[in-house]
Amino acid sequence: MRRYLEGLSTDLILQLSNFWFGMLLLAIWGFMTLIGVVVDQGKEPAYYFTNYGPPLARLVLRLHLDNIYHSIGYIGMIGAIIACMTLATFKRVIPARMPPLLLQPLVENAVRHGVEPSLEGGAIRVRTRVRHGRAVITIANSVPASPSRPGHGMALQNVRERLRLLHDVAAQFDARRGPDAFHVQIVVPL
Repeated sequence: MRRYLEGLSTDLILQLSNFWFGMLLLAIWGFMTLIGVVVDQGKEPAYYFTNYGPPLARLVLRLHLDNIYHSIGYIGMIGAIIACMTLATFKRVIPARMPPLLLQPLVENAVRHGVEPSLEGGAIRVRTRVRHGRAVITIANSVPASPSRPGHGMALQNVRERLRLLHDVAAQFDARRGPDAFHVQIVVPL
């Protein structure tokens, strides 16, 4: 029985994290919302018999379409959509294991050495993407015309070491200065 329940929960999680299943739930929810717009909500039963005729009024009342926004089906559909979105997000994002607060020192460096010393300000761009089954995180910041006071490279070394401890040789860390920007790229397996 326990294996059956574990298999059932795994199947349920796989189904809920499926993109197309989420789109199906959104379509059903949209149809239910459309019913709520077309059918007057919250009226007395006599109103439906008068305005919709007996056969349609009975259908509206039996299926509780007269108060659809408060029905268990409508609220449950919203819950299922939220579960789908959450599971689909975690299924795609969480597999990239990153040490906590890995990006903070890199962004602080970008502010300290790229944006802060420049009189006209600067720009920082953080970009994430998936390439060949690996998560790629890139941080690029503008460099000022006059160089900032050099640091000790401790933040870069700490990030490199933390990645090595978690992923060993599977992670890549590259930091380089270009003519107009400083780039840091982290690549980790998904």
